[in-house]
Amino acid sequence: MRTNGGGEAILQVDTCPLTIYSAAAIHELNQKFEEMRSELKAKDGQIESLKQSVAELKRLVRSCAEKNESAYGGFANVSASATLPRLRERERVARSDG
Repeated sequence: MRTNGGGEAILQVDTCPLTIYSAAAIHELNQKFEEMRSELKAKDGQIESLKQSVAELKRLVRSCAEKNESAYGGFANVSASATLPRLRERERVARSDG
């Protein structure tokens, strides 16, 4: 045991095992971080794809609405409301047949 000039024992801590554990923990955290980063990139790609799909659907709906208005001379809502009872009747018949 080592002592200082006054005869008191010098206490020391071996930091080597702590350094090894710290390095392993940092490595593990870095792996998790990289996994999460790649998952986020994949999700960002999915979000962009969905945004494009929604934009395309909006364009199609707008285009169909414009065609419908021009075909019915601005009475598209009247024609749609007249069709609704027929659709409900078909649905009722289909349920009763099943």
